[in-house]
Order: sequence, then structure tokens, then C-alpha cells
Amino acid sequence: MSARRLIPLLAIVASLVLAGSAQAYVYWADFSAGTIGRANLDGTGANDAFIHVGGTPIAVAVDANHIYWANQSQGTIGRANLEGTEVEPSFISGLHEPSGVALTSSYIFWSSIKDSRIGRANLDGSAKNTALIATGASPCGVAVDSGSVYWSNLISLEAYVGRANLDGTFAKPQFARAEGAAAICGVAVNSASVFWANTGFFNANGITIGSASVVDGTSPRPSLISGADGPCGLAIVGTQLYWANKGNGTIGRANTDGTAVNEDLVTTGGGEICGVAVDSLSSPLSPPPTGSGGSPTPPPPVTVPQPGTVSVVKVKDDSKRGTARVSVRVNEAGTVTVTGKGVVTVKVQSAGAGTVGVTVRATKGKRSALRRTGKLTTKLAASFTPADGGASARTATALTLRLSAKPKSQH
Repeated sequence: MSARRLIPLLAIVASLVLAGSAQAYVYWADFSAGTIGRANLDGTGANDAFIHVGGTPIAVAVDANHIYWANQSQGTIGRANLEGTEVEPSFISGLHEPSGVALTSSYIFWSSIKDSRIGRANLDGSAKNTALIATGASPCGVAVDSGSVYWSNLISLEAYVGRANLDGTFAKPQFARAEGAAAICGVAVNSASVFWANTGFFNANGITIGSASVVDGTSPRPSLISGADGPCGLAIVGTQLYWANKGNGTIGRANTDGTAVNEDLVTTGGGEICGVAVDSLSSPLSPPPTGSGGSPTPPPPVTVPQPGTVSVVKVKDDSKRGTARVSVRVNEAGTVTVTGKGVVTVKVQSAGAGTVGVTVRATKGKRSALRRTGKLTTKLAASFTPADGGASARTATALTLRLSAKPKSQH
């Protein structure tokens, strides 16, 4: 074949390849059917049985080469090619009820409900670490950005979104409170906000998508999007937010500011879907915000929790009651714990930097000795745990409880 005829032919082949690679989809996990589903971005062509994986898939993620899913009952992370071939149901195994999956260019993260952990492995499945982060609650859903990993707590009287560095350090299980929600399953993040899905477990409010500031977890908007039906799983691409409605088997979509809500973008045909992912080709990333001079506005600095400090500044005896009032100074909000041999352990909350007072009294077993001898000497320990996840601090001091003898009655 001549070069003159070969060049146009190569151009046609290249155009077909590029056209195929530009196709993008929305994916979901069908918990009840044991399948991964897929549809076109406009909601057409829904196929709930795109990949048969078995078990109970509950979350899904996608990158330029593969689809990944968390299979809760099988304790695995599965993987397949984007076209649904070369299915590896146990790409990563030996997990404890995985409930979420998220990707960076180097790592795969997952949340495990049973052992309350965030795990991590290399993107090829090697270097598995099932206990990268202790979440302190049952995490259902995980998301990542360029510097942090986020998770949502499924079972809690006050649900929270947690956050830590990608290497697991500086974990803050209560980074953002999901106001009005007792159970959230699904979390997503962009440069401005962290989002959560209120599933409705334990209450009747499972119809909302909420958000808070990604900088410090403040400025909550618990009902940014209303009208969902048991939202379970979130994904963000560009300026659009997607969620899976496990109540009616649909995929919803809206702008990340809560406008242009479409609760029925995709009718999946699934029985109980939980988890959603979207190809990154679905829309261009939003340009970075610019300052008044037109130059890009730098991202907000990452806030590193400061270590706590604690000191005992005053001890005042109450010999009539056999107690002592101990004043403890701390540098921020958190929990103060005072304990010692023979005294009752006491915990108090500090609302911020300042001094908190703690009443120390003898235990029931040492109370009789205090009455008999009139004093009880111990080494008192005061510890402080900051609320923002910073390092704890501890100090100690000698303490003597005194009890004056009651005057004998005159006859």
C-alpha cells in the first residue's frame, strides 16, 4: 500500500479510536443484584447488569483505565477494564465489610464498616494497609482530594464527616458535623466543599444532600439538595454532583451549588443501588478562581492541628467535704481528664483556651480511710485531648485531700 493511501486510512482509524475513548458514562453498584451498572451521561442506555460481580457491591470508583468496586459481603475490592472485561472480583481481598472506595493517581482507599478503619493500597493492589486510619465510628463512604482523605460515619447519634492526611496522619473524626443526620453513607469533595448523603437510617430525614466548608468543616448546609430517596453514594465531576437513590433505583444530578436538580437523571432498573461514579471525561474541570488581578487564587492553606497543652494552676482544699477544687489551664477546646490513685476519675469539656475547674474526691474505698486519718495523699494526673485532633498533653502534681474531724456534740 502506498504512503499516499496509508495516511488517510491512519487518520480514519485514529479518529475512530479517539471517538471511542471520548465516550463517558455514569456507573453504579446494585447491592441486591450483585452487579455494576452503567448508562450514558444523558441517562439513556441504562444497563444494570453491565458487570456481574456477585455478593453485595456497595460502592464504585473509576479512573482512566479501570472500574473498581467495594463488595461488602465478600470483603473485597474488585476491578475490571472500562469496557467490562478482565473482571477481577478479588483484586484486593481480606477486608472487613468494605463500604466505600476512592482513587488517587497512586493509591486506592476504602472504608470498612466492621472494624471502623480506612484502608489503603497502591493502585496495583500491592502494599495493602487495612488500618491506615482509625475512624472512631462505622465509616460508610470515602473520598479524596489532592491532600486529604474524607469519610462519612454511618452509625452515630450525631453523624460527622472525618478527615485525615493521605498518609493517615492528623486524623480528625469529627471534622464536619452532618447536622440533622443520624446516618450518612456517601461523601464527595471539591475545592470548596465536602458533601454528604443522608441515608435516612434511624430517622425520616433521608432525603437530603448536605455540605460544609472543605477548609475547616464550618458553614454547614444540611439541606443543600432536598427530595432525594435514600441517597447512598456521591460523586463529583467538574461542577456537577451525582448521587444514587437506593429507595427508587435512580441516579440524581445537580450543580454543586444545589441548583438544576434532576432526581431521575438515570432510571437504572436496579433493586437497591448504593454507590455512583462518573468518568472524568463527562465535563471539563472548572477553571481555578481568579483574584482581582486575574491571576489564580491560591488554595487555602492546610490547617495542621496544634498539640494540646495542660497545666495545673491552682488547688483549693475543702476540708469540710474532704474534696479539692483543681483549676486546669488548656490552650484550646477539648477534653480534660483528671485521675489519680484513690480518687474518682473526672472528665470535663473545655470550650476553648482557658481554665476549667474539676472537683476531686476520694473513691468509695478510700473514703473510710480519709475519715479515719483525716487526709489522703496521691499523685494527681491531668491530661488534655484537643477536639481538633492535635496531640494530647499530660501533667502531674501531688495532691492531699483533707477532712476535718466533726466536733463532738455536747450533752
